[in-house]
Amino acid sequence: MSPRSLSRMRRQLAVGAIAVLAALVLSGCVSTSTGTRKAPLVTGSIGAGAGGSLAAVTRLNRAYRRNPENLEIAIRYARQLRKVGSNDKALNVLVRTVRKHPKSQQAMAEYGKVLAATGKTGMALKALVHAQSLGSSDWKLFSATGVVLDKMGRHDEARKQYAAAMAIAPNKAALLNNLGLSLALSGKLKKAESVLRRAVALPDATAKVRQNLVLALGLQGRFREAEDLASRDLPAGSVKANMATLRHMVTRPAPWNRLRKTRRKKSRAARKTGRPARVVRRTGTRTPARAAKAVHRAKVPARPAKNIKVPELRRL
Repeated sequence: MSPRSLSRMRRQLAVGAIAVLAALVLSGCVSTSTGTRKAPLVTGSIGAGAGGSLAAVTRLNRAYRRNPENLEIAIRYARQLRKVGSNDKALNVLVRTVRKHPKSQQAMAEYGKVLAATGKTGMALKALVHAQSLGSSDWKLFSATGVVLDKMGRHDEARKQYAAAMAIAPNKAALLNNLGLSLALSGKLKKAESVLRRAVALPDATAKVRQNLVLALGLQGRFREAEDLASRDLPAGSVKANMATLRHMVTRPAPWNRLRKTRRKKSRAARKTGRPARVVRRTGTRTPARAAKAVHRAKVPARPAKNIKVPELRRL
């Protein structure tokens, strides 16, 4: 296979496989100063695990019960609930809060983030866009809106939100990380790598940003670079397992290529006969009798969706 064909295959495989690879490459153990802990998979500034504290939740719960009408306490309480993964409780708090304070940009923004964390992306997008109209420009709000759009497969629109955020805060590792993952989701791996390298070079870059760069490198088949970078944050065992998974996913025959070949056969048959031809799925050596039965049973594979819906990726 020529280098150009291999590069094209990897780009096509990236869009469909990137969510699976993210779950495998970016999960596992992360070494910290206090030991080794499990690294949660989060999405943008919307997911759980971004500095949440059960002690803070308990403290804010007491404050909220004493004064549920206090806007600042309600927002802080809901944010901590979201960070520890208690999204349903956070949503209950924020539904009440936005009803009491419908013109609060912070409350509406937090409401949108919690909706996104619970999978209600359509409602989340409406809430976040409305929040943008309620106050001054906030790069975190634009970034969160971009994350939701990426979840919906609307990557071009998402990058417009990231561009608006970068106009306010051009050197934020979290923002560049989200932009890089958006590019990767679109199969633009070279551009994703360039953006993620900029993010990694910033002082506020975290292990999550570096491991997302590992993913972008691995999807391009640059395993040695990916392994060297992954070893900065992950134990040797996790690095070895992750690299093995990357190699397997990237180098195996891409289902997209097989589907393209099938469609080309159909197209040629249609031009010759004026109607679609049956396609024999070849699984090995066949006798004439088996081949005849295979022709009878064969079905044309379904055309792959143009916009593949993928699970969440790790973001900040």
